[in-house]
Amino acid sequence: MKPKRRTVFSQRIVRGYMLEMSRYFIPPVAIASPPVAAPDLIAPLRVLLSASLLVLLLPPVPAISAESAWTSAMGAKIRLISQPSLDGTGYRAGLHIALEDGWKTYWRSPGSSGLPPQISFRGSKNIAATAMRYPVPSAFDDASGKSAGYKGDVVFPISVTPLFAGQATVLKASGMVGICRDICVPVPFDITLQLGETRSTSAALARALRNAERKVPAKPAVDGVGTVRAKLSPNKRQLTVTATLPAGVDTARLFVASPSLLPIDPLPAASLSGQIVTFQKTFKKPLKPRDLGREWIFVLKHGDVGVQTTVVLE
Repeated sequence: MKPKRRTVFSQRIVRGYMLEMSRYFIPPVAIASPPVAAPDLIAPLRVLLSASLLVLLLPPVPAISAESAWTSAMGAKIRLISQPSLDGTGYRAGLHIALEDGWKTYWRSPGSSGLPPQISFRGSKNIAATAMRYPVPSAFDDASGKSAGYKGDVVFPISVTPLFAGQATVLKASGMVGICRDICVPVPFDITLQLGETRSTSAALARALRNAERKVPAKPAVDGVGTVRAKLSPNKRQLTVTATLPAGVDTARLFVASPSLLPIDPLPAASLSGQIVTFQKTFKKPLKPRDLGREWIFVLKHGDVGVQTTVVLE
């Protein structure tokens, strides 16, 4: 019997102990986690929109440009300007001629009066290729005669391709241009510009280069509008040129440059049938072989728009 009493006594002790300990036991309290907000997809858009508006409100940053010193002459001054090309592989340069009031200079083929420009880029450094283009000219008929050229400010765009990237590139332009008013003055020049070194952030220089490139004659349209068709008579003395004008245009003028730069005045339209315009030029003598089998340049101008076509005459 004694062992049984010890068992009961032991169970009572355990129960009492557990009861006593329960007075001090604090049950765990569940702490609710803060709610997780759904991702805000609008906030990044707000930031992007704010940044875009800020960019729009900021003033435009002009492209880095370079300019040479002016070379002054009677009736005009001349310089070189440039800026990096849009793709960063070369330079967009220009021969800038600022003419005084009443003075003019000439297109590649000046006509029966005037002096054709003679421009060379020999002596340039680290340049693989240059290509100079002519803006659409105007026709003049004054005391000095008929001619094709420019008044005011004119920039002849020059594309420059460096030979080696990362090396100093120097553009040298030398030669002679004709500057005329009552008299014609041949103006020699020799200008050097290190491209990408003499820097400025002049918006005027960047704008001058852009405007010059816009004034270069366009290529003929795919539908044939503006395309020039030219042929010579069997005796090589009569040149007949036809072209298709845009709808609504009823007048045009043709500028012609032969390989040997024959003195050809700007040609008015000889006839117009529908949208087909015809121009004619009669030469005093048959064309010589130096002008045959080679490319002639024709610029068809209506309004301020010019379209350039090259044709090989046989």
